[in-house]
Amino acid sequence: KALRNEVGEVHKNCSNAADLPPVQFSLGGATVSIPSSAYVIQTDADQVPSYKGDLKRICVDIFMQMDVETNMGPLWILGMPFMRQYYTIFDRDTP
Repeated sequence: KALRNEVGEVHKNCSNAADLPPVQFSLGGATVSIPSSAYVIQTDADQVPSYKGDLKRICVDIFMQMDVETNMGPLWILGMPFMRQYYTIFDRDTP
């Protein structure tokens, strides 16, 4: 919820998708930035049960709220928005 408050509302007609701010995280001392193009998608309106308008396709953010506490603090799963922008290749063959 706090993240959505920081980012702002995604207009269903996609008119502000490119204007939304990047989301920044500090991971291990490095700052990573995720642009709105990685966290806003356009989808068929009938795939979003809470949408009651008359647009056929709408824009939505793909953040998912989780209220999970661990012994190290709140749980964050960066997921698809992060993977769209960054990825890791694991090389098991090179020592």
